[in-house]
This record gives sequence, structure tokens and C-alpha cells, in this order.
Amino acid sequence: MCANGKAIFPARSGNLLTEEKSVGHQPWLSLMSSGMSRANPIAVLLITVIFLFSLASCWFAGWWFLGARELQALEYQYQSMQQTSSAIQALANESIEYSRRNPSIDPLLQQFELKSRPTSQAPTNLPVQKPPR
Repeated sequence: MCANGKAIFPARSGNLLTEEKSVGHQPWLSLMSSGMSRANPIAVLLITVIFLFSLASCWFAGWWFLGARELQALEYQYQSMQQTSSAIQALANESIEYSRRNPSIDPLLQQFELKSRPTSQAPTNLPVQKPPR
């Protein structure tokens, strides 16, 4: 009981709410408890369809959230790989530039295929014709 003598919770008789209006009165509760669900199969079907759609939408929202989180992780990995690739490319360019001033680094650059091996300018062999028999 409150200070003014009224009940905090509405009075109930069995499953039905009484006719007394209260602050927390929910009209749909009295409709559902009055047998509407047994008397109207279309309403049951519509409520079931709405319930299934709400479950599906919750599943899709969770699926989207997890996909978005995975996308963020992949974007971070991609950015770090791009930074690493840029740093390696800059190092390779600097080492090739350094090899122009100091050719002793050329074997190391050739080992990692950053610089092509010098081709010797050997005379080209002309094909020899076989003597006729």
C-alpha cells in the first residue's frame, strides 16, 4: 500500500486484470488472456510470423556486427602490411642507390634479386651448317 491508501500493484482475479484502471495497465494483456489467441488463428499466425521475423532480424544484426568487427581487424592487418611493404621497398631503393657509389654490395643485391646480374657480352655463336652428305 502507498501512503494514500491505494494498492501499488493492480488487483487481479485469476488471469484477467480487473476493470480498475491503474498506472501500469496493459490492454494487450487482457486481450491475450481473454482467449483471443484460441478464437482467432489468423492472429496466432501473424504473431508467430512477427516473432520469427524478429528472431531473423536479430540473427542478421549479430551476423553483421561480427562481420564488421572482422572487417576492422582485416583493415588493420592490411594497413600494417602496407606499411611494412613500403618500408622494405624504400630500403631496397636505398640499397640500389648505394650500390651505384659502392659496387661491393652488388653480390648481395644480386642474391636477393634486387639487381640483375651483369650479362657478359660474349660473341654470339653463329649456327654451323652441316655439310651435305
